[in-house]
This record gives sequence, structure tokens and C-alpha cells, in this order.
Amino acid sequence: MKTVKGGKTWERTNVTNLLRNGQSGNYYACVKVNGKEKWWALKTKVVSVAKLKLRGGNA
Repeated sequence: MKTVKGGKTWERTNVTNLLRNGQSGNYYACVKVNGKEKWWALKTKVVSVAKLKLRGGNA
């Protein structure tokens, strides 16, 4: 688990670029675009739905 500024904790998953916020339980996508990190809230607490959204599904 990684703690960052603001006290949020991030948990790794077994899926590349998919992280879970330890406090809220929500999933986020974190990818590097042009050398910068981009974060997207996937607005779900369910890992299977987060995987679909990360891969561009309509879930």
C-alpha cells in the first residue's frame, strides 16, 4: 500500500494501471501519457466492473 499527500492510501491490483483507493474502496486508472501520469476515477467499487471500464467496456 502506498500513502500519498492528503493521506490517501492506494492498493495495487493484479491488473496493470488499475489501483484501488484504500479509504473509499473506489477503483482508479493511472496511465502515463506523454511522460505524465493521468488518473481517471472509474466510479466503481467492484473489481470486475473496473476491469471492463479500464479496457474500454460499456459497464
